[in-house]
Amino acid sequence: MFVRPHSDIRDLSVVGGKGAGLLKLAALGYRVPEFVVVPAGTDTEDAKFEKELLAATKTFGPCYAVRSSNVREDGEKQSFAGQFDTFLGVKAEDLPVAVRKVAASVVSRHVDKYTAHFKVNGAPMAVIVQKMIEGTASGVMFTTSPFADDEVLIESVEGRGETLVGGEKTPKKSVLKKNGSATGYLGELLRIAGELEKSEGAPQDIEWTFSDGKLYLLQMRPLTARGDILPEIEDKGWEEYVYRRFCLFCHGVQAAASRSSVQTRFFGFSVPIKEGLIVNCREFYSEQSNDAAIEQWRCIDKGDALKRFARAVTEVAKSTGKIAARIKRTDYSAFSDSQLKRSYLKALDVYIRSYTPLMMRPEEYLEKKLYENAGPDAEAIAVAASVVDKPTFYAREKRDFLSSVIRKAPERYLDRYEWIKSPLNPVFNELSEEDYYARAAKLTAAEAKKRLGEITSKQNELIENRDKVFSRIGDRSVRETADLLNEFVYLRTLTAETSDRFFFYFRKNLLSEAAARFGIEKDELLLMLPEEVSRAFDGFRLTPSEKAKRSSGELIVIENGESRSYYSSRTYSLLKKLRKPSDSERGCILHGEIACPGEITAKVKIVCDFVDSANFRKGDILVASMTTPEITNALDFAAGIITDEGGISCHAAIIAREYAVPCLVGTKYATSLLKDGMTVFLDCINGRVTVLDHE
Repeated sequence: MFVRPHSDIRDLSVVGGKGAGLLKLAALGYRVPEFVVVPAGTDTEDAKFEKELLAATKTFGPCYAVRSSNVREDGEKQSFAGQFDTFLGVKAEDLPVAVRKVAASVVSRHVDKYTAHFKVNGAPMAVIVQKMIEGTASGVMFTTSPFADDEVLIESVEGRGETLVGGEKTPKKSVLKKNGSATGYLGELLRIAGELEKSEGAPQDIEWTFSDGKLYLLQMRPLTARGDILPEIEDKGWEEYVYRRFCLFCHGVQAAASRSSVQTRFFGFSVPIKEGLIVNCREFYSEQSNDAAIEQWRCIDKGDALKRFARAVTEVAKSTGKIAARIKRTDYSAFSDSQLKRSYLKALDVYIRSYTPLMMRPEEYLEKKLYENAGPDAEAIAVAASVVDKPTFYAREKRDFLSSVIRKAPERYLDRYEWIKSPLNPVFNELSEEDYYARAAKLTAAEAKKRLGEITSKQNELIENRDKVFSRIGDRSVRETADLLNEFVYLRTLTAETSDRFFFYFRKNLLSEAAARFGIEKDELLLMLPEEVSRAFDGFRLTPSEKAKRSSGELIVIENGESRSYYSSRTYSLLKKLRKPSDSERGCILHGEIACPGEITAKVKIVCDFVDSANFRKGDILVASMTTPEITNALDFAAGIITDEGGISCHAAIIAREYAVPCLVGTKYATSLLKDGMTVFLDCINGRVTVLDHE
């Protein structure tokens, strides 16, 4: 009935995530407290269960640790940290009840919330029953620090490690160089870190305890969510950012599209980005970058150069759409390897060409030209010029959707827009009829018809108002500039649509077939740069360690039309160097440990329990003495997290990295000094909180 140490059973569906880690540690010869795993699906109410459980664990006494081992727990993407019950110091007579409670904790409000957020299904629960070791020191080790690839990070507290993981104590932090040395149990942990990274091929999160001169390993799991998240830049508003989701493959396409040589090949001239940052799926361009591009466009704007560019971009969009349709219809399984590689290289060239106009961006130049030449009417003209006669892709998609709701005929819409559901996310889900009807459920046919009429009416009203503004323009050159700006606003949405749609079918058909030929997961290709995918046809593969680094984060620096990429924790250290220096500690009232990098300005909400979290407003910063699974209910809406206690391995820190929100832990006084409604600047680049104003 029970799975014991050194068993050959490693099936996650039987022993769960924690159980698999413990069994592996035991098999590798590390010191692990005696344990058994109660397999997932065991009937713990069976009359024989209690007797067999006590017989299997009688040598463990007098106290037991009973831990969850859910089938999805301690995975590479989600840890389920703190979501299930754990009982420590359990006596023999209470052991069966404790096991049943842990098994039952698979069902709860906060687990439902967690699984819904990450779009994963619930899973069976195995249970670990282990000899209770009362350590004099306990903690967590990251075999690779989340903040430096050449370091091992160890956090420790006196006594049980649960006070660290639960955030009840702020730990002592030890940072060790991987090629360095240490004494005592730290030296032993440093040695183990190197051995486990080598055997597992990726960074690990290890729980340990030290008792009676011996080091015990209690848990091993992949280090989840190591990466940085993108900060706000202090002096610019959110609406000024260009924001889109990307995968690393697409970053490589974007970097190529920014190069002078590529732009010149496709359009005969170039507007390379002078200064730019792309960090973990969002684009940032500095003001100097825009100013430089504006001056370049000013030099290019001779004769009908911009009109010719607009025509060329239109042709690129049309041809890209046609090629996307061709890729959608093609069965690549019939291609030889050499034919498939040639098809890939041709398609990659099309994808880069389709994206290049989005990097050249003449709109800023045209808008500035309007402001310079249109006098007092500049503002009205610039606003009017953003209204296009032709429906943009986004307006057209909305109309098509509402029309299909009225007709109760989703097929054409689903076929045309199947790529629209997060087409550039690393994981793709086609729009299904279920998705379609879920989206339509809030609209009756009458409501949809009314909404459709409102959209058409509003667009007509905007065009009418624009024409009134334009009728006042006497200067022909100003009118032509406004018309060109109008054209490029439309072309921006058109090229974005065709590029996104092209990549969806490119990945779905061509890249999927390539992945099958290589014998790897198709999403692994999205961790490669485009030129590396080309090399994959000849045997190139990412190592497990490199995959882990690239999954963690990426920073692309673009200078003078050339780009460089950095991965993993280097994005964090580089971001600190590249970010504009902050002029102050002025107003700073709290310092803490950075658990998940990033920056956000928002109001704070003190959360103490489930009742508070139920009233949490979207976009607030969650402030708590420590987070608990019940507070997880608020994390779907939190813009950031601040805690009094804890280190970077506590529940709040792990969850923040999984939810990708800035998190500062161990501030000691957050719940005392901050008040509901305060607007604060949470700076998880420099590790501080600044109060900006009170509500």
